[in-house]
Amino acid sequence: MNRGDKSYSSDDVKRAVKSLGDMLPIFSDRWKFKEIWHQIKTTQQIFNDAYFDRPQDREILWNRFQELVQRVRDKQDEINNKRQEQFEKSKYERDEILASARGIRPDNILEKAVLGVMTMGVSAVNDALTTRREELMDASARMKAAWSEFSDRKDRMIGSHKQEAWQALKDAQDFLNSLWEEYKEAQGHIRKEKQRKHQAWRTRTADNIEKNREKIRRLEGAKEKKQSNIARNEAKLADAWSESFIERHEGYIASDQSDIQDIEDKISQVEGWIAEAEAKLDGGY
Repeated sequence: MNRGDKSYSSDDVKRAVKSLGDMLPIFSDRWKFKEIWHQIKTTQQIFNDAYFDRPQDREILWNRFQELVQRVRDKQDEINNKRQEQFEKSKYERDEILASARGIRPDNILEKAVLGVMTMGVSAVNDALTTRREELMDASARMKAAWSEFSDRKDRMIGSHKQEAWQALKDAQDFLNSLWEEYKEAQGHIRKEKQRKHQAWRTRTADNIEKNREKIRRLEGAKEKKQSNIARNEAKLADAWSESFIERHEGYIASDQSDIQDIEDKISQVEGWIAEAEAKLDGGY
């Protein structure tokens, strides 16, 4: 193939290699691998269809290109290794919390129905409830310590492990709370006032759930607008021939895609709030 059959010059290759090098962070771990590998592919294609006046020029640029590609591979390996290490450390932290949660559940004797105690005389009932209160107080102290332990460890856990640990403590807390409710009912607390407050809480929670659902609807609307912007810009790129025009609209697309990710993260967060509130409602808090 002669020079006239080639689409790119050595200067085009230099620019492509330089662009790749400029994309690799030096003092940051915020590597945009999707964009980087796209540039690697583009540079490879330019190499394959470029003319060089001197073979040594091609060799120099090719070696530089391969150094950059290897640097990208090494960084990906490094990040993957860090993630695996983080996973193992996170798993250890989660398992410690799970063990603490299992240790919080009081002895089975506390799971006896209150009615079984109420068949005794007044003195026996008071003695039984006094014993139950002491045991529940001890369990509550351990519950509080476990939540404190979770607070100390949660920043060293990944999201799924953190959720598992939190759920285990929540289940233990729910169980402990149910025992306290039995105790309080046995003591003859003012049921009517308790129900009134409980219903007020449920109403507030339901109102908050609806407000958060409305927030999600607004976020979904914003997401749809971003998706429409992306579709329009992608349509423009289909017939684009100007490099500057392409770069500008690819930038628009990347910006909108980043915004969509932020919106989706916010939606997930709000959905989590709703799920937690609904779980509390279903759990009869």
